[in-house]
Amino acid sequence: MEIGIRELEERDQELRELLGLQKVPIRKSTQGDLLNDLPETTSRNIAYLDDYVQQKKGELALLYDSGLLLVNRFNSIPSESPVPSTPWSKFGFRTHPFSGKSEFHSGVDLPIWTGCPIKSTADGFVAFSGWDKGFGNVVIIDHQNGYRTIYGHNQRNLVKRGDRIKKGQMIAQAGSTGISTGPHCHYQVEYNNHVINPENFLNLNIRSANLLQ
Repeated sequence: MEIGIRELEERDQELRELLGLQKVPIRKSTQGDLLNDLPETTSRNIAYLDDYVQQKKGELALLYDSGLLLVNRFNSIPSESPVPSTPWSKFGFRTHPFSGKSEFHSGVDLPIWTGCPIKSTADGFVAFSGWDKGFGNVVIIDHQNGYRTIYGHNQRNLVKRGDRIKKGQMIAQAGSTGISTGPHCHYQVEYNNHVINPENFLNLNIRSANLLQ
């Protein structure tokens, strides 16, 4: 019984730590070990332990529900790179490769080989999949929480408008369509219709992602 209680408490603490929740001090008996307060065979001690275990189970159930909410929220926030690459052309003002003028770059360019799988960076629905003069073959995913992500210059789109998408799902193959100097993925993140720096969303964990809102 004592081992079971200790395991419940340790699981409680581990789950709180994983979710970034405040830890609760593990109860310690003022008389020594929890089971030494009363004779082990007394009905009073057995009843107390049973109530205590049930209480811990209830607390863990609540934590589990909270954890599910956080995990679902995390999965709907862009939190990883769509391709295995690092930004070459970054977010912000830059010299346009064709016009030579200083222009605002609304995303990051991730150089990659033609045909490389492009994966969705969060759960959502396909808002657009088709051709754009600048981006060529482009996929736009609405994550239904204010976030949208854009994946441009694809060789081939693999999803259609209205499709439900899961984080990590392959949505396109990289290419160099549209106005492009070579094979890469133009990756763009928007929040409430405003472009934001995608580099802040390339490597998030459940804690850092849930601090964004």
